[in-house]
Amino acid sequence: MSNDPIENALEWLKKGHNVAIATVVKTWGSAPRKAGSQLAIREDGLMVGSVSGGCVEGDVVENALEIINTPSSVKLLQYGITNDTAWEVGLAWDDEVFYDEPSLSGSIYPGIELKKRQQLNDDYYSLYEERLLRISTLPYDLVGLLDYLINNDYTTSTLYKTLQDNNIRFAGVDGNFYFSNNRIERDLQVLQIKDGEANVISKQK
Repeated sequence: MSNDPIENALEWLKKGHNVAIATVVKTWGSAPRKAGSQLAIREDGLMVGSVSGGCVEGDVVENALEIINTPSSVKLLQYGITNDTAWEVGLAWDDEVFYDEPSLSGSIYPGIELKKRQQLNDDYYSLYEERLLRISTLPYDLVGLLDYLINNDYTTSTLYKTLQDNNIRFAGVDGNFYFSNNRIERDLQVLQIKDGEANVISKQK
């Protein structure tokens, strides 16, 4: 069977299942799924498709199961940066979403310049046709590091020694990172939001 939500929904209906379809009708900022993306949900919780990259789908499914046994029912859900529910369910976000928010003008936060992530964002989108989520950056960094170590024939002892050397920095998506006491630490910059942009005001040496 394909991964198409509608095709799966039709097959489920033929077999006597109740089905709900979730559809993204509008997006804002750097939403992980574009308008028109769909998720098919069966009454037993089986799903095909995606409407959020995983960040709010649990809440979407929960709402779908509440109306799935009522024919022709429609429910409109909204998630946004001013919606407390969005944070409760784990809405994905990226820095760009907040740059034009008036109440945040002048705010400072730790991070890296957005342009340093742009190439990865472009490559990721060309492969998967969806935006790279912030939660994806750490696994991406670690997989890249692991690939490098394996392809350069690091032994267990040299690997451990390398990872414990605080003077070694690894170039990551969200800034350089290193290992300290078996924890991952990052070298971040201090940025300030102003006029729809975030500019670096202090750099880690």
